Amino acid sequence: MDKAFSLIVIVILVGTMLYFVPIIGQILGVTGGNVGNELSGVIAISFDHGKTFHEGSMQSSYGSVDINDFDYLQAHSLKKPLLLAASSKGLLLSDNDGISWNFFDDLHHELSGVDVRDIAINPYNKREVLIAAHKDGNGVLYRSDNTFFTVEKIFEDEERINAIHAYGDGLYIGTQDGKLIRYNLSNNTFRVLGTFGSPIVSLFGGMYVENLYIITKDRGVFVSSDQGNSLIGLRNKIGERFDAMIKTIAFDEGAHVSYAATALGIIESVDGYNWRNINEGASPLLSINALAVSSGGVFFAGVHDKMYVSRDHGFNWEYSDPFSRKEDELSVIKLLRNDTLVLVGTRN
Repeated sequence: MDKAFSLIVIVILVGTMLYFVPIIGQILGVTGGNVGNELSGVIAISFDHGKTFHEGSMQSSYGSVDINDFDYLQAHSLKKPLLLAASSKGLLLSDNDGISWNFFDDLHHELSGVDVRDIAINPYNKREVLIAAHKDGNGVLYRSDNTFFTVEKIFEDEERINAIHAYGDGLYIGTQDGKLIRYNLSNNTFRVLGTFGSPIVSLFGGMYVENLYIITKDRGVFVSSDQGNSLIGLRNKIGERFDAMIKTIAFDEGAHVSYAATALGIIESVDGYNWRNINEGASPLLSINALAVSSGGVFFAGVHDKMYVSRDHGFNWEYSDPFSRKEDELSVIKLLRNDTLVLVGTRN
C-alpha cells in the first residue's frame, strides 16, 4: 500500500514538473522553437547619448527579424526593468539594458511568431502593456498586466492594426482601412473617431506635447489637440510637398516642440499647426525614415541604412554607425529612460 501510494505521489510530481517547466521557461524569457542561430544587426544600443553603440545579441531560428517599435516597462513586481521590442516575429524582451534579447511567449502562445506591429504602456497602470498584432489575417489588440505570463484579447478587427498610441485615458488605434479608434482605458469602451479612406501608417504623440498626429498613406498628415475629437489636415498648413512626404514625427519634450522628417529635410512646430523648415536640402538629411530628438535638442536621424547625429539643433551632422556590418534600413530610433538610452532597430 505504501509503495503504491509512493508511486502515485511520484507520478503526480513528475507530471506537475513536466507541466510547469515550459511555463517557468516562459517566465524566464526562453521560448521553445526560437533558439537557433545568432542574429546580428537587428538591435543596437547606446548608453552615452549616441556617442558609441553596441549590438544586442539574439538567438533565433527565424532567418530575419524586423523591429517595429521599442518601449520600457518598469513595474514594482519586476526585479529589473524590461526593454520591449515589437518585431515581425513576436515580442522581444531584455532585462539587461538591451545587451541580449529573447523572444517571449505567453502561456497560451498568443504571440508566438506573430507580427507585433506596435506596443504601448498604459499611462494609468504602468504594469499594463498594450500590444497590437497582425494574426491570422486580422488586427488584434492584446493587453497584459502580469509580465506577459498571459495576454488578454480586447479587440479584433478584420483590418490590420498598423499603429497604437497611449495618451491620457485613451489608446488610439490606426487601422489599414483608415479607421481611427479610441479605446477608453478607464471604462474599456471603443469609439470610432474618424475614417480617412487611406491606411493609417503611424500615430505619434509626446508625453508633454499634447497633439496627436496621424500619418496616412495617401491623404497626408492630420493633427488633433482635443483627444481626436476634431482632426485638421496639415496639407494647407505646411504645403503639399512637405505633407505628402512626412514619414515620422519626433518630440523635444523639454522644449515642447514637434519635429517632422520629410524627404526634403526637417520641419518644426511649437503648436502642431504652424511649421517652419530648419534645414531644407541639407545633406545628408534626405529621405529620413527614422527620427528621435532628446530633451536637450540632440537629433538622431536614420537615412536608409545609415544614422546621423546632430548636437546643435540640426545644423551640423556627424555620421554614426550603430551596426558594424549591416545594410538593412533603420526602422526605428527610440530614446528611453530620460533619453539616456538610445535604441536602434532595423528591417529588411
